[in-house]
Amino acid sequence: WIIPGIMFLILAMELPLVLKKKYSSERILLYIIPIAIWVISTNIICCINYKNYGIYTLNQYWGKEFKSAYGSLTRVLPQNEIDRVPVTMEVMQRLYKLSPKLKELEPFFEGDKGRGWSKTGEKIENEINGGYFHWALMDAVESRGYYKDAQTANQYYKELGNEINKICDDGNIEIRCNKRISNTCYFDVKDILRVVSKMYETIMYQYSLKNVDTLVINSSSVIGLEDSKSKKEEIRRRQKAEKRPHWVALSTRFLRAFLKICCICSAS
Repeated sequence: WIIPGIMFLILAMELPLVLKKKYSSERILLYIIPIAIWVISTNIICCINYKNYGIYTLNQYWGKEFKSAYGSLTRVLPQNEIDRVPVTMEVMQRLYKLSPKLKELEPFFEGDKGRGWSKTGEKIENEINGGYFHWALMDAVESRGYYKDAQTANQYYKELGNEINKICDDGNIEIRCNKRISNTCYFDVKDILRVVSKMYETIMYQYSLKNVDTLVINSSSVIGLEDSKSKKEEIRRRQKAEKRPHWVALSTRFLRAFLKICCICSAS
């Protein structure tokens, strides 16, 4: 999830240099080397997992089989959308009747352990929210004895994903998207706009420190500010920091306008 943000920052820093043709092979290596280290280290872990557990993957969470099972569950259109709930219990109850593989997990999700997972995070009544559903699903599969080894667990996830995807593809249940192999919740354009609209409040808060009270602290209680000279230097530093250059103010106005447009779009 952090990769898009990193790529955006790299693009923002390097695009002006590319346009001005002030690029060098050394600067390219500056980005290639960390990527190479990441790729090599990831594959080393995958090799170790293959040797010890028989599956070539970084971990089960990122494995294709688990993502197929989770992604298939998020395809089903719920009767009532609930914020921060990737798979509602109403969807699960409909799928129990259609999927023998998922039916095996019904005693877990409808029992005390399943209700226990609904008390985590946002504590939405009788619903498992956010990323907790991943762990609840793993816990449910483990309760059926499929975690005796990694290959058995992966095989179950593979069969579960194939079964639910077939139910969706055959039109036996209403869906909201095509086949997806992902461990992220389903989201559409409205969700993206809603996230962007929330950025306005966050960025403006961090930039302006609005509604933050400034406290005057006794200098004797602050290490490094005991003498008057240190206090004067600190005051000058803060005053200098408060002087924002023109381009910062201009970019802030553009950002504010853009985020307000996103707010309007998400509300409509």
